[in-house]
Formats: sequence, structure tokens, C-alpha cells
Amino acid sequence: RDKWRQGIAIEAARAMAQFAFARLRAEVLYAVCQPENKASMGVMVKLGMHYRGIEDWYGMKVTTYTLSADQWRRPTAP
Repeated sequence: RDKWRQGIAIEAARAMAQFAFARLRAEVLYAVCQPENKASMGVMVKLGMHYRGIEDWYGMKVTTYTLSADQWRRPTAP
């Protein structure tokens, strides 16, 4: 908890996305979390991911987000 709210999670998520899209040439990334985990959802949104909904993954209901390589590479407005 002493590392919470320091931007470490979004920094790690950006590095992971860059690696996945540039080096692994992934076409899409998916992220899941428990529906009550607002902090993880915040990281997904800051990364530019888009909400898909509540889905069954790993035998449980989870909140899902996705980000395509095209969305990642698209420049953001100032």
C-alpha cells in the first residue's frame, strides 16, 4: 500500500502495452479485474482501454477492457 497512488501501475501498463504492440506485434490487449476493483479500472481507462462489459473469465464474472494496436498508435488530441 505504500506504493499506491504514485503512478507505478500506469507506468507499468504503458510499458507492457508498448512491448506487446511493438515487440510481440499483438493486435489487441485484454484486461480483466474484479468488478469492485475501481483502481484497476482506472488504470485501464488511463491506458486508453475501452470497456467491454462484465464477462465470464476464469470461471468468474469480471470487468473486461480492450485496446487494439490501432487505438494504441492513434495520436491523442491535445
